[in-house]
Amino acid sequence: MSLVSSNSEDDIRMTTAKAFKAYAARPGPAPTEALSVLCSLRGIGPASASLLLSVYRPEEVPFFSDEGYRWMMTIRYDAKCYGVYFASVRRLKDRLKDEGHSVPAADVERVGYVISKEVEEARVSARPSRLKRRAATEAPSAPKAGSKRKRATEKEGANA
Repeated sequence: MSLVSSNSEDDIRMTTAKAFKAYAARPGPAPTEALSVLCSLRGIGPASASLLLSVYRPEEVPFFSDEGYRWMMTIRYDAKCYGVYFASVRRLKDRLKDEGHSVPAADVERVGYVISKEVEEARVSARPSRLKRRAATEAPSAPKAGSKRKRATEKEGANA
């Protein structure tokens, strides 16, 4: 956070105002211009920039969170991928609107977060049983030649 805090208050005010003005002028399929403006601040990348834009326009702009993005696609942190994510969220919002549901972009991101956490918890809860089964069926492996574990085992044997 020290890099972010090295921005002056005036720079932050001017840059966010410029970015919000850019978004309002061209909300388009993805806020690439506004994102680029915010990324000019020290310590601000596409994810942090998208958070600032999502606070400015929570109905329209999703936060570029790991969970929200993973829910929509495979994650890479760059402006191009955020554009794809943004367009995916917008398509989902439009589809839900056609079905009579007005859903803020922030809620779409939150759903992605919840789903991601549920999937992660399911993986973690399933993991111990797999490890127990594997441990019961496999004999412990011998240390590889030249490994730290092998050298430590040899050293212990010499000291005994």
